[in-house]
Amino acid sequence: RASLEILSSRTTGPSFRSLLALHEIGPVSRSRRERPNIVWILTDDQDQVLGGSFPPTSPHGATPMPKTQRLLFDAGIHAENWHIHVPICSPSRSTLLSGRYFHNIKQVGGSGAGMHVNYSKVNDDTFVRRLHDAGYMTGMFGKYLNVMPEKVPPGFDVWFANGGGDYFAPQFMTKGVDGLPEGWVKFSNAPSNYSTSVIGNISLAFIEKAIHSEQPFMAYIAPKAAHEPFNPAPWYRDTWEAAWPEHEPRAENWNCSAGSRRDHHGNIATEPLLSPEAARVITGVFKNRWRTLLSVDDLIADVIGKVEELGQLDNTYFFFSSDHGFQLGQFNIPMDKRHVY
Repeated sequence: RASLEILSSRTTGPSFRSLLALHEIGPVSRSRRERPNIVWILTDDQDQVLGGSFPPTSPHGATPMPKTQRLLFDAGIHAENWHIHVPICSPSRSTLLSGRYFHNIKQVGGSGAGMHVNYSKVNDDTFVRRLHDAGYMTGMFGKYLNVMPEKVPPGFDVWFANGGGDYFAPQFMTKGVDGLPEGWVKFSNAPSNYSTSVIGNISLAFIEKAIHSEQPFMAYIAPKAAHEPFNPAPWYRDTWEAAWPEHEPRAENWNCSAGSRRDHHGNIATEPLLSPEAARVITGVFKNRWRTLLSVDDLIADVIGKVEELGQLDNTYFFFSSDHGFQLGQFNIPMDKRHVY
């Protein structure tokens, strides 16, 4: 299960369904006040418990995202029953973009069918395209889908995207980004070019330009974190707060006995017990995942701060979620996501 956070200064507002139906509103002449700005922030492999994103069991416990907690969780709406349909990156993101369940867009046959979708049913008709048709300035920043399209899909005015890419020396396919040529652009390995930071800076420039244009905007911001290889920014590489846990959460299904798993799916029932070395690796991954999310926390705070600075906070909806969750020792699976539990 993942969480969804929504920040809005309004006491009442449109449902997500009505936001996706904005293409029915009419011509661009509608005022910005009638058409709120939308910022969608999507992390990768971040679940509520392991990812520290304010689980219902301990909503104000330790977290690598205190700014996001204050700005979104505490000030906004928290949807506890926000369930992700597919525990795999590309299918999950495709269901979000298209508004269609996985079985309606699945790839039939061929290599890696379970890991991918029929992209022709996704790229040409996304919710972003519908917002664009309603008069929104639209931008994509960060991870789009694991299989990148050969050309920018319709409906995106600004495109700064990849299939996940690298944390360091990242490469992005670009269109309409001020100061960058169109096509694939590779950044150097300089610390300032850490992927989350680059995505954040390009997003901020787009938001500022859109607000000054007096056109409503939709910004889709999708950093790589907390996906493998779990590389934090250089300035957070050794960060670990005293109040943070010494290891990943270990519920009763963590490294559980063979007897307790006897009646589970075969993939689970046959997993061996985790060795002490495996446990140490899992804890190291847990800590580095949190460290990557420190940069996402900075990004979210900077985006909200920019919108507030430019006087559009009361007219902007922020959505925050993950594409799906992750496993670190649950049912003895060291680390992964593509499982039945």
